[in-house]
Amino acid sequence: MRKLMKKLFLLAAFIFIVIPVKAQTQLQIGAYWDNGSAISGKVVLNHGTAAGTVTDWNGNLNGGWMGTKFPLAADTLYYVTVSATNPSTHAAMEYKFAFIIPSLILDPAKVAAATYQVKLDRATNLPVVGGTQVSVTF
Repeated sequence: MRKLMKKLFLLAAFIFIVIPVKAQTQLQIGAYWDNGSAISGKVVLNHGTAAGTVTDWNGNLNGGWMGTKFPLAADTLYYVTVSATNPSTHAAMEYKFAFIIPSLILDPAKVAAATYQVKLDRATNLPVVGGTQVSVTF
């Protein structure tokens, strides 16, 4: 356990010292159906505060993707909602997920890009097993 903690500490120190601070993070969200077709819909990015929910960004998926530059804050819980119409059932659907960047592990100002891609089952609107990919670039 001590060796693991030492390695994590050294990694955190390396990231803190070597990786330059970014003013904003390139945030990308990708959404596809299980048949490979792009989801057409809207994406909303929110975060919670003591006063309530704040909308940080909203926009449309273009070819299954949306992207924006955004200054991520440490220890802030972000909520992402993808709203679309399911082409199989013709019913409205929402897919939601949340993410946080804990400052104990990583300074969000050092994240150059973050990508979240999900593949949804058209019958259930749920993520397909193995269909979610997350990547972070420093």
